[in-house]
Amino acid sequence: MSPSGRDDVPERAWERPPERVLAAARAAYRMRRPGIRVAELISDSAENPPNGLRHPIGRTAGPRMLSFGVPGLLLRILVEVRGEGHDLSGQLDPAGRATVELRWADLRTEHAIGPDGAFVLRVPGPGPVSLVCTPQTGTAQPMILPWTLL
Repeated sequence: MSPSGRDDVPERAWERPPERVLAAARAAYRMRRPGIRVAELISDSAENPPNGLRHPIGRTAGPRMLSFGVPGLLLRILVEVRGEGHDLSGQLDPAGRATVELRWADLRTEHAIGPDGAFVLRVPGPGPVSLVCTPQTGTAQPMILPWTLL
C-alpha cells in the first residue's frame, strides 16, 4: 500500500524528486519578484505576420516586433538576429528613466534607460529571454516580461 493509503497510486509516485528538479525549483523561487506584475503579450509579429508576406517573420526572415504591457506601462521590442545572437531595441511608453534587467540562461545584466525610454540590448544567443522593467519616474509599477523564445 502507498503512503497515501491508496492502492491505486504507484509507490514511485511518492518518491523524492531528483536533485536536479529540486535545484531548478529553488532557482526559480530565488528569481521571483514579489510585487512586480507580469506583463501580458499584446502582439507578436511572428504569430501574426503582416498581410502580403510570403513567409512569416522569424529567425531567418527578418526582424520581429513584440509588445508587452501592464496597465500604465507598455514596452515595444524590435528583435533582430545578428550572427548567433539577437539585438533588442526597446521603447517604454510612457517614456522616462528606468532600469531594464536582461535575463537569459545564466546571464543577468542591468541597464539604465534614459529619459527618452529607449534602449538597445545584446542577447548572446538563441533561447528564452525575459526582461524586468522598473520605471524610475511616474506612477507606473515595475513589470516582468514572461519568458519568450527568440
